[in-house]
Amino acid sequence: MNRENIKKEIFNKFPEFLGIEPTVRIIKSDLNVTLKKKLGISSTKSIPENYSIFTFRKTITASNGFVFEKIVRATVSVKGKIIKITQSR
Repeated sequence: MNRENIKKEIFNKFPEFLGIEPTVRIIKSDLNVTLKKKLGISSTKSIPENYSIFTFRKTITASNGFVFEKIVRATVSVKGKIIKITQSR
């Protein structure tokens, strides 16, 4: 999955973010085998070595005039698979 496909998937789940350009952070995990063993993380359930976080932000005005920021974050593996999606309330 490339960047455009990830954005398309987010736009399908959250249409109010259509047209919003995300900020992207690349995270490099440096958990070695010894530390994973101490934490009880098996090799099959390992934390991805590198991943990206796509953050979509939008300012929304409620019907009562209250202004707030809605945020959607997608954690994406190096292969382009969305691992997790979180959103603000």
